[in-house]
Amino acid sequence: MSLAKRDDKPIQIPGTEQTQGLLWKMHGNYKWAQTVFDVQIVIRYPIGTRGRDIDCKFTPSTFRFGLKGRKPIFDGETDFKIKPQESMWSIDPETGEVTINMEKAVRHENWKSVIKGEGVVDWATQEEMGKKMLLEKFTAENPGFDFSGAKFNGGLPPDPKNFCPGSREYK
Repeated sequence: MSLAKRDDKPIQIPGTEQTQGLLWKMHGNYKWAQTVFDVQIVIRYPIGTRGRDIDCKFTPSTFRFGLKGRKPIFDGETDFKIKPQESMWSIDPETGEVTINMEKAVRHENWKSVIKGEGVVDWATQEEMGKKMLLEKFTAENPGFDFSGAKFNGGLPPDPKNFCPGSREYK
């Protein structure tokens, strides 16, 4: 369970964890998180699982991933469009851990789920993911400033990806 802060009081968000500066949503044997640029997924498979055992297909609006010959974990329309040529996966056969990075076609879109309508995050988790991405945007647009202690009061702006028009391009 992850702890977020609102008005200096911790808010517990069930089914999440914060690691590597990201808010991860937990789902059975996988978890997912997002940044301004991508959606990241970590899946646990049995030790010894190899790349040749994986079935994966990225298209601009769909994603399929699983073990060959079995029902895929993901198979359907993504919450938003991705860049399939810039999306990738890797596996560590010694641990069975698969890491998937799907590059967002439009930066800063706040995904509610990996596959549209499946495992949708609750409002509090989506809000915290959005705040982390907004902070990531501020940090990238303002190099040299330390936003590590920054806190957001209230809700996200209606369109966070276009918040602060005229600010520097972040890459």
